[in-house]
Amino acid sequence: MSIILSPLAEIVDYFPKHFGKLWYIVSPKETTFEFLHEVPDYQQQIWIPFFLLLILEQLILRKKRFRLNDQVTSLSHWMLIETVRIFSRGAEYFVYIAIYERFGRGYTLPWNSLWTWYITFIAVDFCYYWAHRSNHEVHFLWAYHQVHHSSEEFNFAVGLRQSILQHWCNFVIYLPLAFFIPPSHFMVHNQFNLIYQLWIHTTVIGNLGPLELIFNTPKHHRVHHGCNLYCLDKNYGGVFIVWDRLFGTFQEEEQIEEIVYGLVVNIESFNAFYLQIFYLKDLIKKSISMSTWADKFAVYWKGPSWFPGAPRLGLDEFKIKVKPRAVYDPLIPKWQKIYISVQFLMALFNHYKLYKPQYHENLGDPWIIFAVANNLIALASIGLLFDKRAFIYPSTIEIVRCALYVYFMRIYEDNLIDYLIYYIHRVRTGLHNIAFFLCRCSCFIEFFRFLRKDFRNWLSANSLSIGALDLRDILCSVVLPLEFLHVGLRDAYYLINLFYPLFIIVRSGSARIDRASRTVLLPRGPAPPSDEPLCRPSPDPQNPLARTTRRRHRDPNDWSRISSEDCRCCWNLESRIVTFARSRPPRCSPSARIPAARSRTRCRDP
Repeated sequence: MSIILSPLAEIVDYFPKHFGKLWYIVSPKETTFEFLHEVPDYQQQIWIPFFLLLILEQLILRKKRFRLNDQVTSLSHWMLIETVRIFSRGAEYFVYIAIYERFGRGYTLPWNSLWTWYITFIAVDFCYYWAHRSNHEVHFLWAYHQVHHSSEEFNFAVGLRQSILQHWCNFVIYLPLAFFIPPSHFMVHNQFNLIYQLWIHTTVIGNLGPLELIFNTPKHHRVHHGCNLYCLDKNYGGVFIVWDRLFGTFQEEEQIEEIVYGLVVNIESFNAFYLQIFYLKDLIKKSISMSTWADKFAVYWKGPSWFPGAPRLGLDEFKIKVKPRAVYDPLIPKWQKIYISVQFLMALFNHYKLYKPQYHENLGDPWIIFAVANNLIALASIGLLFDKRAFIYPSTIEIVRCALYVYFMRIYEDNLIDYLIYYIHRVRTGLHNIAFFLCRCSCFIEFFRFLRKDFRNWLSANSLSIGALDLRDILCSVVLPLEFLHVGLRDAYYLINLFYPLFIIVRSGSARIDRASRTVLLPRGPAPPSDEPLCRPSPDPQNPLARTTRRRHRDPNDWSRISSEDCRCCWNLESRIVTFARSRPPRCSPSARIPAARSRTRCRDP
């Protein structure tokens, strides 16, 4: 009973403990540390509660605002950020620690004081306000921060849509804290400050009453993400909205005007890599278009709406007034959505492995490098599929990626389950062949429809008949089906080659894979009688090569589950090994018998 109750008790204790971290509800005593290596990775601890919150939001909204492409794109940005964070190993804290070690020792606050915890809590949020404000008011910083505002939806997943340079560029604003705040305290509150801002990205939560006066809430943050004219450059606060009220950047949500989310000039793409860097091209173009060198450099440090002769943040009368607009949502087939979902879940599973200690401590391992590269390529191809780019490019990328994935899986994974996964990938390749075949068929059909519709007069004006035989009928009733049959037989041949080894494994019962010799090792069973033929002559004298088989053992784990019809496999009675033969299958002659020696093969060429 304790075996059952113990995991349940851990689950019951886990969720209340980590759910509170989403709202900064933590104990100062439990989150105070003396040394930097003692600080846990709180961002890793809250992912499960946050994803449950994300699912709950979609259940409340039903299908009104759920778009698979937007959700997957936001999660793709999160995977990019987490990949960079895992490999950087907190390198962005290096400068902070160096300043603290060099200048802050004599003026630092005591690490075990409750006042230090609360001062750090307020100081980190104050610095975040100015870092966030600079991201909107400095054009160069806006070039990467625009990723966070690129979604035309406003949900929990948008909180994960960040730039990979977010921490590296904002860190300069926090460096003055290194003169008096210990690095362990700073790292704790820097994590909680960012975690708190995940839950304020939603339209489900309305007015929270008196809390709206002090804290940043979803109501305030909806204004920040709007691209309406009254929403621009407002509500920069992280945890507290007090900073916006003090420095004149606060704006209440107006009910008379619907908030439009996204960028003022929104980019139509779901490619995570393109969204990360596309704005740099516009920034450079604007700088080149300026006439003087002073204006060329001013483009980078002044506001995004600035132009020569205007204030630093531009003039409101020259800003674009955004009205409600149709969201970018290209339609893709349902099967393609299923394919993208499966591929993204596989990439998410591989990404989750990076958090395990055995992988996290050996990031130079070839499998880790390949898994990360596979995830990045998968995210790129998913974005291309969502955008309905030229079909050949994402398909080619996917085929190459899956082939490499299968290759590495066969090298670094050595069990039957992964071997079956390998054949599932091969089946998927076969399905790709079928898809291309159907696409080719549809192209032929459309071609002949085009001929019949637009060239009817030309066909009727020219003689395409020999006597009573109309060549057009032959073209439509003979040539086209033959082409379909040719392509179908070729693809069927490919599918047979894909499925045949899997068929042998299924027929052989329980088995395990010996990858060194590429063989299937079957369980041992009793040897057959040495004086009894495996292949007896057929009673038909006209066909001496025909043969019948008989089963002499009923044990389901016995070797005799494979009959002599499976003569394509070379069978060794001593080691019970089946090796897939590439050459033609051997034929069992009427005179083929099992010799007394156990090392001979079961079926021999006559």
